[in-house]
Amino acid sequence: MRAIKLAVVVGLVAASSVLATDGKAVFAISGSNTSPLNAIDLAVDPYLSMLTSVVVTGDNQGLGGFNFDIGIYPTATPTSGNEVPMPLFAAAGVDWAAVYKAPGSGSVGTVKDEAGAGGPGMGVLPSLGNPAAAVAYTAQIGAAHLDWKARLYATYTGGGTRKKWQGDDTWGVGLESRKAVLLQDSVGTYDLWTGVIDLTGVPLGTYTVKLMPSGGSVLQAGLDLNTDQVGSTTFKLAAGDLTAAAFDFVIIPEPATLLLIAGAGLLIRRRRA
Repeated sequence: MRAIKLAVVVGLVAASSVLATDGKAVFAISGSNTSPLNAIDLAVDPYLSMLTSVVVTGDNQGLGGFNFDIGIYPTATPTSGNEVPMPLFAAAGVDWAAVYKAPGSGSVGTVKDEAGAGGPGMGVLPSLGNPAAAVAYTAQIGAAHLDWKARLYATYTGGGTRKKWQGDDTWGVGLESRKAVLLQDSVGTYDLWTGVIDLTGVPLGTYTVKLMPSGGSVLQAGLDLNTDQVGSTTFKLAAGDLTAAAFDFVIIPEPATLLLIAGAGLLIRRRRA
């Protein structure tokens, strides 16, 4: 269940730097469904939607790479090895969040897209995660930068001199100062990964969804990332600079079950009387 982490995703792109680079990556995860307060009535809507995002601070040029795992646990005992016993995500249930601009095309890009599709171009070893068998746990979610090919609206020759978008990589994921440049919604969040889980058959109760970062890097300060760069452009973050995240949800009885419970309560009170 605990597959070897994709250390290569962060490891390949994370080298020590002589530049004054530092940073912190604060991850978030939230859930949504048709009921308020993450209360899920399986008879109405058995699906829980999850969304992850990141905020990056410090002396750097935004997120350079990330790995995290996600597990679902009973809230009373949210510890490793105690994941909820159910299959986690169907292959079609996970995706990259399409919130990034695609300069020159008007389409919405994702975190791993190259220039033609939009997004920052974080396309090295992208993984939507490897679900563990029979439990609500998936590992090795991540993507990264490696060779830096700056995305520019540049002049080229070929059938005449003209301009076009070229290059794959745009810097600034996670930085407040780059929202207007990178995001379709300039006051939105830097979303990374989304997942939908079917809770059909899961017992009533309260559960905790945990996002646990296993690695990360930021783009080095001081580099001109508007031009192509040779060699590593990233700086590895220490474990203490990666902030985990969690949220709770509750599976509530369907109306028919509530009626049965209420009826049983009335019967007990009558017997006592």
